[in-house]
Amino acid sequence: MRKRLPLIIFIFLINFIVLPTAHAAFPDVPSSHPYADSISYVQANNYVSGYTDGTFQPDKSINRAEFTKILIEAVAEDKDINTCPKTPANLFSDVPKSEWFAKYVCLAKVAEIISGYPDGSFSPGQEINFAEASKIFVFSFGFQVEAGIGETWYTPFTDLLKAFNSVPPSVKSPGQLITRGEMADIMYHFKSTIDGNPPPSNVQACDSSKFLSHGEFKQRVIDLVNHERNKAGLGPLVNNCYLEKTAQGHSDDMMNRDYFDHNTPEGVSPEQRIDQSGYLTSYYECLCSKSQTTGENIAVGQTNPEEVVDTWMNSPPHRANILNTTFSEIGIGITDVPKSNKEYEGYYWVQNFGDIQLNE
Repeated sequence: MRKRLPLIIFIFLINFIVLPTAHAAFPDVPSSHPYADSISYVQANNYVSGYTDGTFQPDKSINRAEFTKILIEAVAEDKDINTCPKTPANLFSDVPKSEWFAKYVCLAKVAEIISGYPDGSFSPGQEINFAEASKIFVFSFGFQVEAGIGETWYTPFTDLLKAFNSVPPSVKSPGQLITRGEMADIMYHFKSTIDGNPPPSNVQACDSSKFLSHGEFKQRVIDLVNHERNKAGLGPLVNNCYLEKTAQGHSDDMMNRDYFDHNTPEGVSPEQRIDQSGYLTSYYECLCSKSQTTGENIAVGQTNPEEVVDTWMNSPPHRANILNTTFSEIGIGITDVPKSNKEYEGYYWVQNFGDIQLNE
């Protein structure tokens, strides 16, 4: 099995995304409805399709199954939704894999967006209130927030929606059940904000890269890396989904085009790939200069996380990246080696490391 050397890279980034304007409508959503624009937006972007009779029913309360489906449709690709593993047969005690919403609940569970109730149930038909919806919504888009000392559990989630001006005017309390129209309004304002502007207060936004395959292997690689850092007296690296997006994209590209190098055949370097991912602009725009330090490890042929981390730790350049005191974040890419490849077995592996500095 061949081993390759890493590199460390330094980059700057500015990136903006513009979303399409909503334009569609449902027959039961007149232009005078308070959430008509929001509903048109989610329809135009194929996040919802309405009921079989063509209606949207904007004032109807939304249940946990419907809510989860709409969110997963907004943040995940069809291939990931349709191939989500459904093991055991029941994802939750009340979600058999034969249910229409099972694949959406599956992906939400795999991505740790939802965890269900202590008794092992999900309660798919239960109507959802604003506090519960806020938590699932924030986790769906990969934001990392947690309650402070003395805060109510839902405060950081509802506060984030407030920061993005994404609380529907008709929602007056955390315990209020939300309607389908209110759900559309949250989606419209929240997604428009995160895709068109930097998030507030150093809150880090992720994207659908978190739904890519081999999630357990990725976490195991991070755990093993952090074990090595702990032995060296260093702090742990935190998963960053911009770095994960870049790492996964490169491992997929190496497999798809049958090469093994830090640079693509066109000469696109790791720093350029991370530029394009939005890593630097995932932090709030401040009155200061910003820079980032990044690095990359790659490998091919190893069959499990223990083997690849052992390989990297026994290579001085790779080891230097893993034990770099500057890095604070990490993203992992893992792609199956195709069976037609007679030279290697196992997987392509990519580690992207990073840290963002706010300069005086």
